[in-house]
Amino acid sequence: LDRAGAALVLGEADEVSVGNLRMALIGLMALPSELRSMGERAAAICDGEGTRRVVSRMEALAMYLRPARSTDCPALLGWRNHETNRRNALDPGEIPAARHDEWFAQCLNDPATALLIAEDGRGPVGVLRYDLKEPIAMVSIYLVPDRHGQGFGSVLLRLGEEWLARHRPDVR
Repeated sequence: LDRAGAALVLGEADEVSVGNLRMALIGLMALPSELRSMGERAAAICDGEGTRRVVSRMEALAMYLRPARSTDCPALLGWRNHETNRRNALDPGEIPAARHDEWFAQCLNDPATALLIAEDGRGPVGVLRYDLKEPIAMVSIYLVPDRHGQGFGSVLLRLGEEWLARHRPDVR
């Protein structure tokens, strides 16, 4: 920010005295056009989404994985068939409900498949599926549509790795 002219760095916090701070403020007050320019440069750099990102990261700390339940089937179909998730899928076509229901039941009954739902204090975040073929696992991931763009994909993968280490330590 200092190099961009969007902030004034006075030094490390433990090195800045009250007198240094007072002098800097007096200097800035004496140059209102420079202070205004500094504010404009800061606004050009900042997207105003910092608070949302911080809150998202804090919520991610409370995120957990749970096994999918039969009652999750309709929600997973809706999330998977959402345009954004289809666009990023290996098969971008819409999946018919009957085919999804059959696949979902197979997943729940297959010991070589781990179908997990990530949740936080606001509800579902995404879906992780591991197809386990020891000693490896193939992962599939997608987010609940209204949770896109919040940095949760990497959080889900990290949680999934922790889940595998606890529940399937044989998987590398």
